Amino acid sequence: MYYFLALIIIFFDQLTKNLVFFGLPTGGQIDIFPWLSIVRVFNRGVSFSMFSSHSEIMPLILTILTSLISIGIAYWLYREKNSLLKLGLAFVLGGAIGNIIDRIRLSAVIDFIDVHVGVYHWPAFNIADSMICLGAALIFYDTFFKARKKRKEEK
Repeated sequence: MYYFLALIIIFFDQLTKNLVFFGLPTGGQIDIFPWLSIVRVFNRGVSFSMFSSHSEIMPLILTILTSLISIGIAYWLYREKNSLLKLGLAFVLGGAIGNIIDRIRLSAVIDFIDVHVGVYHWPAFNIADSMICLGAALIFYDTFFKARKKRKEEK
């Protein structure tokens, strides 16, 4: 079930990225709300475009690294018994693979969600990035808060 959830995340991530890729020119913008726009941005680096100005080999390094991490997460998901942790791992796995597909196809990740207040913009992101953040939050919650509660109950 959790691997199926990861596949659904990959599907919707790729669907939305392709809608933006083929439906909006680079630099184009569709305003949804005064604080939310759809844009078309290519991120050749990691989170928030860090390292995007580095060498041409960076996309290959990032693809290999995130692929190895994804294999580790898939194995962890297979071995894990805790359902909340498995949910978080499925979110991270689906998001990571969604971004790996972009790196293989385009040597960059398509980002398109632009949250802003006036001229101040949060770095553009996508569905995969959102799922990775949500999954990491679930893993963090399960690891630190539930474990702390369990330790208190054992005392």
